[in-house]
Order: sequence, then C-alpha cells, then structure tokens
Amino acid sequence: MDKMEKRMLETEIELLKMENEHLKFQICEILKKNEDSRLPDLKETDNFEAKMEALKSAAKRVDELVTKSKKARKSSI
Repeated sequence: MDKMEKRMLETEIELLKMENEHLKFQICEILKKNEDSRLPDLKETDNFEAKMEALKSAAKRVDELVTKSKKARKSSI
C-alpha cells in the first residue's frame, strides 16, 4: 500500500468517525424533542412494556437512519 492509499484510508476513517458523532448527536436531538409521533413520551407512562416498545421503535428508527446514511454515502463515492 503506497502513501497515497494509506492517506485516503485514514481520511475515510476520520470522515466515518465524524459522521458517527453527527448521527449520535442527531439521535440525541430526536429523542430530546420526541418529535416522532410514533414514540409516546416516556415520562408520561409508568407502563414498562410501553417504554420498551417505545425504545424498540426508537432503535428501529435509528437503524433505518444509519442504513439510509450508509447507502447515501456509498452512492456518493
């Protein structure tokens, strides 16, 4: 592997790290604002099962966002 390839891979790693941090930030903002109507406000319910369903829904949404981001990234390369 020559220096140019190594530098390109290092840059790619740094970009992926930044994208990861950005996605974490976006997830936190979504959860803070609770804008997704499919997620009941966890503070308003004491029902453990409802909380678990809300968290599963949030995890699924996060997975969809990550998958969409990865696909967009691949198509832009």
